Order: sequence, then C-alpha cells, then structure tokens
Amino acid sequence: MTTMFDRLLIANRGEIACRITDTAQRLGIHVIAVYSTADQNSRHVRMANEAHWIGDASPNASYLNQDVILSVARDTQAQAIHPGYGFLAENADFAEKVIAAGLTFIGPTAQTIRQMGSKSRAKALMEHAKVPILPGYHGDDQTDAGLLKEAEKIGFPLMIKAQAGGGGKGMRIIKTPETWTEGLQAARREAMNAFGDDAVILERYLEKPHHIEAQILGDRNGHVIHLYERDCSSQRRHQKIIEEAPATHLPQKTREALLNAAVKAGEAVNYLGAGTVEFLVDSDQENFYFLEMNTRLQVEHPVTEAITGWDLVEWQFKIALGHSLPPQSDVPKANGHAIEARIYAENPDQQFLPATGRVHQLHWPNQTRVDPGIDPGDTVSVHYDPMVAKLIVWADNRAEALQTMRQALDECFIDGLTSNLGFLQALITSQDFEDHRIDTGYLDRALSAIYQPQNAQDKQTAHALDCALAWWVWHQQHTLDTENRNSPWSQCDGWRMGMAPTPIVLSVKHPDQSRIDQRTVWCDDDQIWIGRDLQQRRAVRLEPPHSLNHTQGSLCQRFQCITDNQNSSGVVVHQNLQGQVDISVDHRRYRFWIQPSYKGMDTWDDNDAFVKAPMPGKIIALHVKQGQQVAEQDPLLVMEAMKMELSIVAPMSGVITNIHVAEGARV
Repeated sequence: MTTMFDRLLIANRGEIACRITDTAQRLGIHVIAVYSTADQNSRHVRMANEAHWIGDASPNASYLNQDVILSVARDTQAQAIHPGYGFLAENADFAEKVIAAGLTFIGPTAQTIRQMGSKSRAKALMEHAKVPILPGYHGDDQTDAGLLKEAEKIGFPLMIKAQAGGGGKGMRIIKTPETWTEGLQAARREAMNAFGDDAVILERYLEKPHHIEAQILGDRNGHVIHLYERDCSSQRRHQKIIEEAPATHLPQKTREALLNAAVKAGEAVNYLGAGTVEFLVDSDQENFYFLEMNTRLQVEHPVTEAITGWDLVEWQFKIALGHSLPPQSDVPKANGHAIEARIYAENPDQQFLPATGRVHQLHWPNQTRVDPGIDPGDTVSVHYDPMVAKLIVWADNRAEALQTMRQALDECFIDGLTSNLGFLQALITSQDFEDHRIDTGYLDRALSAIYQPQNAQDKQTAHALDCALAWWVWHQQHTLDTENRNSPWSQCDGWRMGMAPTPIVLSVKHPDQSRIDQRTVWCDDDQIWIGRDLQQRRAVRLEPPHSLNHTQGSLCQRFQCITDNQNSSGVVVHQNLQGQVDISVDHRRYRFWIQPSYKGMDTWDDNDAFVKAPMPGKIIALHVKQGQQVAEQDPLLVMEAMKMELSIVAPMSGVITNIHVAEGARV
C-alpha cells in the first residue's frame, strides 16, 4: 500500500482548488495546478508548486477539456488527479480516462458516477435498496402524452426535473394541470441547453420541506460509514447559501433512520471515497425521501470536518490509496455545531445578479476558518461560478455558533467587488432562521421578509448613518495626523483661530440614490450632535472604538453607539480614500460615502446636476429658490473669493431640487 502520493494534479480552480492544495501540501504532496487564460494570476495558481495553462477562458476550452488536462498530467508525471467539484468531478468518462492513463482518480468509480448521474437510474436503484423515494415517474416513456398520464397518477402539485443534471437546471414546479404543458416545455428546453438531454423525471412536490443530507465514506472493501447529517435548507433557486451540521431540529428517530438509509444507499452502489446522499424531509420532520447522490466532495464539507475533526480531503487520498475505514462505532461523535456561509460575488439589490471586478482589499475575521478563492489584486470574471469564499464557524452549540457567525460576518469585507455579505447577515440574524423555519422554498417566496435593500428613508438606515457619522468624526480626531493630535489644526471640530467653533458640514451619499445628502455635526466634550439643523439634531455618544485586526491595509474597529437611547453594537470594516465607509450595525450591513463638504464630491460623485463651489469662499447673493425652473447658464448665486465676486451659473437646464447654502454661508 502506497503511503501517499508524491505528485497531484488538481483539475479545478477557485476556492476548491485552494482547499485541496492546503491539505495536499500539508501532507508533503507536490501540487500541480491548471489554469485558463482568465485565471493565470489567480490564487490557486499562486498556491500550487507548479501551474500549467490549459486553454482560453471558456470552460469548454479549459477546465472541461479532458484531453488537455490528461496531457498535462502525463507531462508533469502526476500520479493522481483530484477533480474537486463541478466541471469534471461527476464525469464518468473522465474518471475512466484517468484510470486508463495509469493515474489514480480521487473519487468513486465511473460505474457509480454513471448510476447516480441519471436521476431515473438512481431512483430505481434506491427503490430496490429500500431507501425511501418520493412517489413519481422515472421511466423511458418521454412522450408528452405518456408524461401527462404519469403526472395525473402522481397528482398536483408535482416537480419536473431534468433526468441528466442538477443545480436547479431543468426544474419546474407544476401546481395545477393548466400550467403543465408550459412547464414541461420550459424544463425540457433548459435541460437540453444545460446537459444536452431533455429527458425528465416527475416527483410529488413536497410543501415546505427541509433539505437534509448525509456525508458518507466508502472504501475498497465495500465498507460504508456516515459522518452525520447537514441541514442545507437555506436555498435560493435551488442553490445552497448557508449550511450547518448537525440538523438540530431533526427528531432523533428520523435522524437515525436517515443516516442508516444513506449508508444503505452507499452500499447499494459500492461507493468509493467521499459522497453525499441528499434527502427531502417533510414539514412534520418524520418522513424523508431520497433526492440524489452527489458522487464527489460537497461545497459544504467543512461543517462536517468541524464537528468530526476529520479532514475529508485527506480521507479521499487515503481511500484512493487503499486504506480501510474504521467501523462506524469508531467514528468520532458529532461535537458541537458548525455553520458555513457561502460568499458570492453578486448583488442582492439587483436580483442577485453575478458581479465582477478587481479585489482591492480583503478583510477576514480572526480565529475563524475561511476557505477563500481570492486574494487582493485578483479579478472575478464572468466566466465561472461567482462563489469567492466560504466562512465556517464552530461552537459548542447552535446558539453560540449563530452568534459567532453573526460577528464573523460583521468583520468580513471585500473592497472592489459587490458581494452577498449583507444578505448573509440578514439571513443569519433573522428569527425564522434561528427557529428553523427556513425550508427549501422560503427564500424564493418570502425573500422580502428576510432582506430589503438599504433605503435612505428608513429608521434603521438613519440610525446606522448616525453611527457612521459619529465614528467618522471620532476617527478623524483620534487617528489622523497622530503626531500632532493635540494641535487644534488636527481636530475635526470646526475650530477656527480667534473665533467660536462652527459645526462641521458633512456630505453623505447612499447606495440607493445619486443625490448628495448633508448632515451637520456639532461636537462638545461629551458627545456629538448630528442633524440637518439645530432643531432636528440628535445626541450621539460613541464609546471609543477598539481595533480588531488589520489585514492587507483594511480597517476594522468595533464600537458601541448610543443615539436617542438606542444602544447599538457595530463594526466598521472599511474606509477608503474616496470616503466609502462600510459599517455593520446590529449585524446589518450599510454603505455610505462621507466627506467634509468643503472637499467637494469630485472624488466619488460625477453627477453634473450638482453645483459645486470652484474654490473656498462666501455666498453673498442667492438668485434662485427651491422648485424654480432654470435654463442653462442662468445665474444661480454670487460668491466672493480671493476678493473677487464669482457668478455661479446653471450647468444645464432643470429644476432646483435642493439648496444647501444661504447668503452669508462660507463654502
């Protein structure tokens, strides 16, 4: 029996390639990476011992090009290939080619991949193995008439699924007979586009089920064990978002039966390596039904590692080399509770559209496992999956794990890239998540109950802005120009030589609007006053923030803020030179742009509808009023600067919507 591989090729990219590299290099294995043109400077390439180009950015030209990958493996004298997940991980033909080339494939046999890759064949095998399956149809008659006949037997509502694939592609929920024809046609088109096969299966549709899956391992002796279950019910469009282990809401009787069924499923196909058996559990949490078997490592495997202490990638290597698994009785007992959050480059405020861009800075929390696929300087492109990192926490129990995850998400920051961090915070802090009320369809039917975009008009945002402004003033007073901190010239409190202090006027921009808002800040020894004017100002007291850690230039400070008797905890995770402040208040994320009005908005707003002072001066005449129609080049006001009067004219025709100055004001 070989002790361990010397040279391993990872046929993948991104976060999973980095994750596999971590374990391989810890074991002394020489890692060979492959990369496309779009990934030539990516993190997984930098981590590897050597890396080789395999084609253009398109997956078909690179990460799905079996012959090129095998050619690199031969040229680099690789002994084994790990496919990760996605791309070629569940491709039976590729597994066969790897074996035929004299290499070790880190995964199950091609026969098992083929059996479980067909939903109809998988259902038939599970039914024979006495694993509970949903009532449905997975036969060969794919005619419209034949499928309709089977649908009427099953009854509505039902689910149409692509026979050859997963990931939510080719799936339609049909609630009434009237929508059957349209739904079937749509599912077939999507299945053909995604998998080149328009065959479908039919299943009874469960209302509000939970998605519970079991991690299994199988060795070459036919021995299969389980490593407990995971709850993956938090999904959008059939894509998982947050996973946890174990599923604490599951009755013990149901748990034991489900885990036993998962082992039976693995034994039925002589499973080899690491795999996952997925089930749907009905709303009363007593009945469960086989969903599918994923013949690969899962994205959410770290939560299983956290509660067992086992490195699943290392066990994949051992099993591939012929090592035997221990009996189930010797498997470590599930310890504590673990939660994983998937961090995606996507915009929750724009229907979760994937986002692209260059990563300028990153900040990950201390003492928390992060499986990243990006580093500062990396670019997230349009070519691949938008998941950029996974955040994993562990604690003694679920309540503590939830709190740990909330704090960890507070401290995460990705500069230069729009992400779903704010959405993850909203989900993990929701009462429905805490109470296990998130079923697989919850976020698709009730998203607004969990997450709403930042709105400049709501009370929570107004309170968060007060916290951000108070922190901004504190930060200016205590961290800038530290050598001359006691000098009045270094203070941001409106001090003027020989004159009474004046308020600070700060300009604020929200993500949901292009116009600039203004707040006036008055400072005294004990607190800060913030408002639009003296009559509307509010008292804000900020406990001195303390720094958490600084990663690659980013700023992270935790604070307590009291305003209108509301005591809030928060974290400022970033401020950049353009005035962007990312702040998390009571575990909800906000973004503001804050600058002193005298600096102007040029560095972070290019809206020509704003009239900006060309230089410091005094307003001596105002010629317009709010709501007035003006034409281009109409005089708006007169200001005095450097002993000269300057007439400021309208840059375009329009209506005066806001006036932020008055005669006599200094700007």
